[in-house]
Amino acid sequence: MPIVLLLTVLGCARLPAGAFAKLDRAVVEPSGLIKSRAHAGLFWTHNDSGDSARIFAVDPQGALVVELPVEGAENVDWEDLTLDGAGRIWIGDIGDNLNSRDDLALYVLDAEPSLEGPAVASRRVPIRYPDRDPDLLDFDAEALFADGERLYLLTKHRSGDLSTTLYAIPDPLGGAEVTLTRISERVIGGNPNRYGGMVTAADLSPDGETLAVLSYHALLLFGRPEDGQDWLSRPLKEIPLDQSALEQCESVAWDGESLLITNEDRAMFRVQTPLSPTCLSFPGQGCE
Repeated sequence: MPIVLLLTVLGCARLPAGAFAKLDRAVVEPSGLIKSRAHAGLFWTHNDSGDSARIFAVDPQGALVVELPVEGAENVDWEDLTLDGAGRIWIGDIGDNLNSRDDLALYVLDAEPSLEGPAVASRRVPIRYPDRDPDLLDFDAEALFADGERLYLLTKHRSGDLSTTLYAIPDPLGGAEVTLTRISERVIGGNPNRYGGMVTAADLSPDGETLAVLSYHALLLFGRPEDGQDWLSRPLKEIPLDQSALEQCESVAWDGESLLITNEDRAMFRVQTPLSPTCLSFPGQGCE
């Protein structure tokens, strides 16, 4: 039997260029990724819309360690998750492809669950945009990140303007519906015929100094803002991504000084030295 056919039969189809592993098949369409602080070497991830409310702990090679249902939550369109400075996990039910939802929300887990479970959402926090225009497809969001205990999201514009908008999420533990605060907007670029400008994930580095923003065509790095909140104001570099290799990449997470990226087909990529001057494009050009 040819090697390629054998791999396919065994469920280990050939990886795309630059990928080193695939997430477990239980993670059908990964849409968020964070490195655990409570469980050494593990990552939390979840599926996109259409799945039950559950999170997965996986190892650095994508192998499943545990699957935990999230009690008290519903997955309408989960798009990202983040760990805040107090150790809470926030899950963003913030996807809105058609600008038709009036039930956007965050779920909060007061601490990382043990690997024996349970995972429990202590509350659901309704959120809304202050400037939502029913005629624009610019209020989808797939990127959620935390700076200490402050939460932010980045939108995924679908109107073709190649931009993203940064919103702060003020006082999400205040006990009522939260109106987002618009901070800034930035052109992300890319080919409009290949999902240009569409931000799909974000994560802040462990030292709190570098924000990684993922789009389909590039990985963008931003430095800590002078005003403490406009995370799009200090661009550091843009690393072009080979879209034919990465396809639709949906999640990004810092792992020390490197970055892990997953695509919707579960392939895992590692950008070893994103801040290095020699890291010019991925795959290749000094990033591996």
